[in-house]
Amino acid sequence: AGRAGIGGWSVATGGLPAPGQYPLQGIDLGENPGAIEWGTVRARGADFAYLVATSGADRRDPGFEANWAAVPDAGLRRGAVHIFSLCQLARDQANAFNAF
Repeated sequence: AGRAGIGGWSVATGGLPAPGQYPLQGIDLGENPGAIEWGTVRARGADFAYLVATSGADRRDPGFEANWAAVPDAGLRRGAVHIFSLCQLARDQANAFNAF
């Protein structure tokens, strides 16, 4: 019953936190999100977007640069994210992220 209630509430509110409590709304995209309609994201109330740029020391999101350029054109603030891997040196991961 709890899951049904949470699921129903999420559908009824569109899954968004209350703007009165959280006046800045945004999205956090995972790796390789595909094509994004940034104008639609903005029209649905988002103020910012976080985009995955790198993962580990050797993976770059192939769509990051295009999305990074498109986000401010839609009137959104932006932030870049690195997904840290415990299996690779931190220095190498930092260098990969800073190479953008």
